[in-house]
Amino acid sequence: TNGALVLDGTNSSVRLPNNLFTNYSSISFEIWYADALVSNPNNQLYNFSGLRGSMYFFLYGQGFFLYGQGVVTYDYVTLPIPAIGGTNHLIWTQDSVSQTASIYINGALAAQTTGFTVTPAQIGLTTTNLIGAGDTNADASNFKGNILEFRTYQGALAPLDAAVLDAFGPN
Repeated sequence: TNGALVLDGTNSSVRLPNNLFTNYSSISFEIWYADALVSNPNNQLYNFSGLRGSMYFFLYGQGFFLYGQGVVTYDYVTLPIPAIGGTNHLIWTQDSVSQTASIYINGALAAQTTGFTVTPAQIGLTTTNLIGAGDTNADASNFKGNILEFRTYQGALAPLDAAVLDAFGPN
């Protein structure tokens, strides 16, 4: 609708091809979204996961990388929930060189953590690659709202990149 992907929060999501990020040591995810007032904070904006780990982002403001079997190593960044019912621009970056993960909301740094050691390459092969849903594609994790744009970048975007991308807007 009007160039946006409309997700109903129950059984709609977009499945991307497997193994998109297996060679990345650093990554950035950018998403423009407008969530419905009835969205659940546990909704996931995206989920890329496989046998060795996951990369995903909850609407309530936590971006996770999980890695390992048995003993799980996880890194996450958390922030206050972006405004519900409006349009938001979210960028999640993970830089393996500086071991830093950052979240930008509407062009400004909202949260950052250091000592972030898990990388997409460690997570390896991914067979669940969803926009607008969690790895189980269950109602509790499915996003209700519009996805206006979703982009990925090999490498970590800088603060200036986040500000410029926000100024340009989706499309």
